Amino acid sequence: MERCAVVVIRDMTFDLPAGFIGQIRSLFDLTSREADITASLAAGMSLKDAARNAHIQFSTARSHLERIFQKTGTNQQSQLVALLKSVSPVLLRP
Repeated sequence: MERCAVVVIRDMTFDLPAGFIGQIRSLFDLTSREADITASLAAGMSLKDAARNAHIQFSTARSHLERIFQKTGTNQQSQLVALLKSVSPVLLRP
């Protein structure tokens, strides 16, 4: 039997699908501000940039992030983003 390899090239994007914010808000029982922060992080922003984008203080964004961690069962931003990326295709099925 010959060995072979498969190479998969995938275009990675930080664009969020339509309806993403509403879907994660519903799935994780997030407030609209928490969902905005969560979506910004999923789109590749730092928490500092997400706070700036939401016109809130960084300390307020940190407080929101702690509640987001509790609601999603995650402990780090990287875990949160991985969770969001893993549930995204499931959420988008019609």
